[in-house]
Amino acid sequence: MVNFCFVKQIGNMSKTAPMEVRDNITVRRELAKACRALAWYGMQDSVTNHVSAIAKAKDGVVVLTAPFGLMWQEVTEECFLELNKDTGEVIGEGAVPQVTKQMHLAIHRRRSDIEVSFHAHPQYATALCT
Repeated sequence: MVNFCFVKQIGNMSKTAPMEVRDNITVRRELAKACRALAWYGMQDSVTNHVSAIAKAKDGVVVLTAPFGLMWQEVTEECFLELNKDTGEVIGEGAVPQVTKQMHLAIHRRRSDIEVSFHAHPQYATALCT
């Protein structure tokens, strides 16, 4: 089961007990399913949404994120890029917007109890804000 980080939790950035980091393949599979569910629930308006998750890698822990330019319903477990959790270096081929790197790396570095984080532009909330 994926543990989501909602905005109200981000407000309190105090550290809590770290969770066990899961294997890369399982996290990729579940994160891709979560992206499709978010799309089904109308939580996107364009390709400016982003999602991330921490996972095990050969050299420790990485942050997985979808490359820029995909709608959430297009995301597959194979497309995720890995970010070095410490340096932010992109491992793999594809573009990751700087805002995605800054926001998600900060969350995952500060809160070891959060496995998944997403930033969305739900259609109706976006309409109310514009």
